[in-house]
Parts: sequence; C-alpha cells; structure tokens
Amino acid sequence: MSNFLIHTTTTGIQAAKFRCLACEVTNVEMSKEHFWPRWLIERTKANRTGVRWSNGKMVNPSSATIPLCKKCNNAFGTELEAPAIKIFDQLEADQGISDYEAELLARWMWKFEGLGWLLHENLRTYSHTASLKQRVLNRFATNRSEVSIAIARIDRIDSTFCDMPMGIDSENSLNWVFISGVFCKVAIIVLLTRFTGLLPPCYSVYTLAENIDSKTEKARIFYPRIGFPDDVEAVGVTRMISYKLSRLHDEYAKAQSDQV
Repeated sequence: MSNFLIHTTTTGIQAAKFRCLACEVTNVEMSKEHFWPRWLIERTKANRTGVRWSNGKMVNPSSATIPLCKKCNNAFGTELEAPAIKIFDQLEADQGISDYEAELLARWMWKFEGLGWLLHENLRTYSHTASLKQRVLNRFATNRSEVSIAIARIDRIDSTFCDMPMGIDSENSLNWVFISGVFCKVAIIVLLTRFTGLLPPCYSVYTLAENIDSKTEKARIFYPRIGFPDDVEAVGVTRMISYKLSRLHDEYAKAQSDQV
C-alpha cells in the first residue's frame, strides 16, 4: 500500500502514526497531548481516582494522551487551555463571561469531542471541510446565533468523593455542535439554539451574538447562576438530559444531510 493510501485510509489512533490527528499534516514532529489538560486534572484532583478511557478501563488521566504534532499541541495550550483556566476562575467566582469567552469555551469543549471522535476506528478525517485544529482555534463569524451555551454553577462538592467531576456526557456521533460535561463546579452544555427550550431551568443559557462587535464582545454579559446544590445532582441531571439531546442533535444532522 502506498504512503498516500496509508495516510488517507488509516483510522483511529493508528492514524497518528502517519499524520497529526489535529491538523492532518504528515511528516511532522510529534508530541503527546493530554486528552484531559493537566490544569484540569490538578483542579479536579482526578488523578486520585482515575477516569474511564476509550477502552472502557479506568486509567490515571495523566496517562490518557494522544499523539499530536508539536505545533498543534502548543497552539491548543496557548489559544485554548490558558484562556479556559481564566474563564473557569471567573465562572466559579461569579464574575461572568463575555460573548468572546462563551465562544472560546464552546470551542474548548469541541476539542474534547473532536479528539474523542478521532479515536474511533471508523473515522478517517475530522471533517471534509475543516481539520480539528481549524475548527477549535478559528473563530466563527457566520450563523453564530445558531449556537448557544448553557452553564449551571455548582454550590458545593460532595465530600464523600476524593475528587471533583471531570467528564463528557454527550454521546452524539453525527452532529458536531452538541457536547456536554461537568468540570469542577461548572456544568456546561453547548447546543444548537433550536433545542435550548428543552433544557431544565437549572441551566443559564446564552446565545452567541449574530454579529461580532469588537467594542462590546469582550464585555462580561453572561452571569450563570448556581443551578445545582452539589456535584452529584449536576452530573446526574447533565447526563440525563444529554441522552435526549444527543439523539435529537444527531437526528437533526441526519435530516440536514438527507436534504443535500
């Protein structure tokens, strides 16, 4: 088999032997990207209990890594992870976030979704229109109001456990907008605006502004309220609503595809 065919047909984690999964460039210097960023592992203390990895086994999150090229790894750290730390600080301190930060948080969530998809053996490429790197690092300027982010802050962490929540709850495989999860004291759902009416009232919802205004987009305008008394309820409710929303988003994606 030619190198070209190997590059284009190899799927899942095996594809990382031939190309960077994020930018899909070949013959580049590789490094290990932590699926769960180290700052989040430290924040949640998840290395004390472990997380469920792609093979279904419980592993130390620090060992859950994916080969990416050094450029993508560095770009993800600088352009996504560093700002995300500040956003979480603001949310947990009830300081609010801006439209720009809401979009960045959505793209931060999409990185988890994209890396998870690329681990599947039946996926050759992230998309026919964009690489994962382009999707999560580039701002989107059109149809912004079709995307909303729902956030519910958590009042306290159940002392029964040795860590804080850190996990993805969405299970969609066709629609690439919807993703949900609970991290530390924040539950997050990114979804199509058309489905926001199905969310329980415990989530505060913000729809991205249709037009980007450089003068106002960084003003803090979204102040998510405390929606859950503890992290146990946050995980349970987020997981429950994610089952339905995952299905609805995939059904919508299929219907859109059938019309093309």
